[in-house]
Amino acid sequence: FGFQDNQYQNIRAFKPMVNGPDSKLIITSTPAPNTRYHKMVKNANANSEIIQHMQGVWETKNAQNECVLSIRYDAHPEKRSEQWIERTKRENDDYTWRVEYNLEWTLPAGKPVFDFNKELYSVPYKAYGTFSRDYPLEIGFDFGGHYPAAVFFQKDSLGRCLLHKAILAEDENLDDFCERVNNIIQSEFYAVDNYKLYCDPAGASINLQGTAPPAVTLLENYFRRPVHYIKSRPVDRIRAMKMLFNKRKGNAMGFIINPALGDFYSKDGKVVHGVMIEGFESGYVYDKPNHQEHYKSLDPKKDGFFDHLFDAFGYGFILVFPAYMEQIEGRKKSPKMYEKKIAYLRR
Repeated sequence: FGFQDNQYQNIRAFKPMVNGPDSKLIITSTPAPNTRYHKMVKNANANSEIIQHMQGVWETKNAQNECVLSIRYDAHPEKRSEQWIERTKRENDDYTWRVEYNLEWTLPAGKPVFDFNKELYSVPYKAYGTFSRDYPLEIGFDFGGHYPAAVFFQKDSLGRCLLHKAILAEDENLDDFCERVNNIIQSEFYAVDNYKLYCDPAGASINLQGTAPPAVTLLENYFRRPVHYIKSRPVDRIRAMKMLFNKRKGNAMGFIINPALGDFYSKDGKVVHGVMIEGFESGYVYDKPNHQEHYKSLDPKKDGFFDHLFDAFGYGFILVFPAYMEQIEGRKKSPKMYEKKIAYLRR
């Protein structure tokens, strides 16, 4: 129920049928934040006593007799062992484990930007997504807000985008974040020297002490190599990415994505894996359009979390895969600045 678009209309339609003293309306759903369902759950939980019926099963009820019965995975006795938990985590992405099994309210509401399917985009990674020294390692950065982000990817011989790794660090000093990236290059990408850096040309960096030097300057000073960039709109970057995302190339789709993509380092030292997969699945969303708009004309929602990862990726994508940016509606021919940057990038 929580993921339906017409929740308010459905509730209004149901109410006349459940006005009697013996009537009940039973709704089932997994967590869906910022929805009518979420509001109902919060109302029922407000000023309510939690009644623990058994392990994994608890209930809250308010003065209006609204009740929320929560049934977690461990209500089943056979699903309480460490072995079962470890196996289930291996078989599912982090989002599924947190929301479907643990009943966490973690995601923003809205239409997902990408029509992601794990079988299509992540299962082939083991066969086709291996990092190769034959192709440059591309690294996109976004330093806005409190979550510096970096995404590591490659373009293979068939023109597919191999998404290997992504990181997001809460309130991390930007020099420390660059050091983290460098350590990943050394340890996970065999200290390869054939890598290229990308960022927002107009982006100001946010450091712990406030505004830092522009991202381009900061990256060039730390890595001692050129940083590639071009001005672009978020909606155009997304449309370019989706062109390749929806294509089939050889035996796989145009995007081949590490099933554990996205490591989030919180400031309390915890690490959560799979956050960019969570973004592909349902975390990275469009704002809802009004009656005169269509989703393809909208920018993705600036949620202050997932958008940093996809901005970082997008800054690199449009330069590594320039043909898709050139096909964007209204761009009849690449501007001279764009052609100059592409020529420089291909040296």
